[in-house]
Amino acid sequence: MSATRKLNQDYVNNTLIPNYAAVAFRTEHGGNAATLSGFSYAGSNSSYSFGLFQYDVGAKGAEPAQNFLTSIGFNSTQLSQLSQHGGLDPAVQDALSAQLNLALQNPVNQAALDQLNINRGQDLVSQVQNALDKIDRANPSVALQIYASQELQLRLMDYANQYNLDSTGAKAYMTHLLSGQSVLMPSGNTLALAPGQILTGAQLNSLVMNTQQGVANDEMFLTRSVA
Repeated sequence: MSATRKLNQDYVNNTLIPNYAAVAFRTEHGGNAATLSGFSYAGSNSSYSFGLFQYDVGAKGAEPAQNFLTSIGFNSTQLSQLSQHGGLDPAVQDALSAQLNLALQNPVNQAALDQLNINRGQDLVSQVQNALDKIDRANPSVALQIYASQELQLRLMDYANQYNLDSTGAKAYMTHLLSGQSVLMPSGNTLALAPGQILTGAQLNSLVMNTQQGVANDEMFLTRSVA
C-alpha cells in the first residue's frame, strides 16, 4: 500500500468536481435549471434546501449556506422558517423562493453562490479522500478499484453529499463496509464485501437503500441511485 496515494488535484479540479456538478444537477434537480434558484423540501429528516448541491438550511454544519443566505438579505426569522422539517405554507415557500431568485439575478450574489459550490465540491472530495486513506490501509484492493474508477468516485461524492462520508464513528457505514468490515445497518440488514470482490455501483446502492433515509424513502432513493 502506498502511503502517498492521493487523488490528483488537477484531475479533481478540472474533471471530478465538474463531473459531479453534472451528476448533482441530474439527481438533485432532474436537469431542470429552474429549480436551482428556489427552495424545496425533500421530506424525511431534512429541512428546506436550495442550490446545485441542495444545501439543507437546517442541517448540522449548514453554517456556510446560512451565512450565504444572510449575505444576500435573508433574516433570522426566514432562516428559522427554512430550517423547519416541512410545514411551511406554500405561499410562504413560494415567496422565499422568489426572494432567492431575485437575489441571484445580482451577479455579485451569483458569484458568491458559485464560490459556495466550489467550496462544497472541494469538501466532498476531501471526505472521499479521508475515507480512501482509511480504506487503503485496511482493504487496499478496494481502494485501488476506487482510485481507478471515476464512476465509483462520483458515487461516493454523491453519498457524501447526501449523508456525509464519515471516516470514523458509528455512522461511518460506507467507510467501514469498504474497509472490509461487516456493517449492521439501520434497516436491520448486515452488509459485507466478500474477499477479493469486484466493487460495483450496485454494492454502494445497496448500502444507501439500507440507511434510515433509504428505508423511509425507498422509491425516491432507488430512482436516485440509478440516475
